[in-house]
Amino acid sequence: MIEKNYRRHFLKSFKSPQFTQYFLELALNYEHTVIAVIEGYFLRKRGPKTDGKAYFYNGVAGKSEQGWEIAVISIVEIESRLYYSLSVQQTPSRPQIKPLKKLAEN
Repeated sequence: MIEKNYRRHFLKSFKSPQFTQYFLELALNYEHTVIAVIEGYFLRKRGPKTDGKAYFYNGVAGKSEQGWEIAVISIVEIESRLYYSLSVQQTPSRPQIKPLKKLAEN
């Protein structure tokens, strides 16, 4: 019976933009400076069958490594240092291209 209830609720649409707007109107203090921020994060993944794993730049290591990259869009209140994430998207991996072999010079 519980599984049927979950399934029924997941079939209903959810108005995420309206929910987010309503929540932000309640949560944000508009007397503070409010900015939008886009930030990228690198997540190290090691499994050989991890879906979406590819080479992305890892700023902490200072080089490209295998893992995931996600982009987060947030609203930030500067004075209170509070932030609210609006969107999180995984960067799609590109097909791996093998480097060409150098041709022998004649």
